[in-house]
Amino acid sequence: MTMPFIDGAEKGLYESEAWAGLKLLRSERHLLLTPPTPLQGVSSAVYGGGMRKLHQIVNIYVDKHYRCDEPESDIRRLLQEWDISEQETAGLLTAVRLRYAAVAEERCNDYAVFCCATAGASNSARAGVQRTTFPAVWTPGRSTSCWWWTAG
Repeated sequence: MTMPFIDGAEKGLYESEAWAGLKLLRSERHLLLTPPTPLQGVSSAVYGGGMRKLHQIVNIYVDKHYRCDEPESDIRRLLQEWDISEQETAGLLTAVRLRYAAVAEERCNDYAVFCCATAGASNSARAGVQRTTFPAVWTPGRSTSCWWWTAG
């Protein structure tokens, strides 16, 4: 596992070592994953989820107080603002600072696996220990998203 953006720079590029041509671009407020060829994806993404062909996946930073009844509209507006195509794009929202994005990848003879995770522990708590926590209610756009891709 590596954390390619931990140095604090607000922009950067990570190129996969296991999947030739797969790129992860970090901008100030989003991560953009672009494969060398379109992918068939199945996901629970807030924007562009379901089973579909994908040219890119964007993970957008929102602060931990983000509350919105229309996360799809927020994502669409940001894609337009950043000049990222809305077509064949899946969009996620994360409250984890993008510098903490972690990448793990593996290659074998038959396939390559690439995983980019933004998962936080700043709201964790232990039973019996008092501390300030944020509500555990579901907030649109900050749920766990599951993905499965195949090239081609």
